[in-house]
Amino acid sequence: SKQLGAFPVVVHAGAATLLARDGARPDGHPLRALTWLANHLAGRGETLKAGLVVTTGSYCGMLDVPVDTPLRFTYGDLGTLAVSLTQG
Repeated sequence: SKQLGAFPVVVHAGAATLLARDGARPDGHPLRALTWLANHLAGRGETLKAGLVVTTGSYCGMLDVPVDTPLRFTYGDLGTLAVSLTQG
């Protein structure tokens, strides 16, 4: 299984590197936050629904990124996310 507690995080905006650091979860693993959320909701009579997107926190904190610029987020050997944000 992949290591989810910590791994390198790199963020590129075009050809520029905006961030390169060892990312880590403050609680050690994302399933801890997800388990807490599921139990918290159950205690209120609510449930997680299929198709719901849940973010469990950040591996590197908040980062300002430019709009209208191709962004590439690399999460160790887990994979890469490519997006471009537009101002609405």
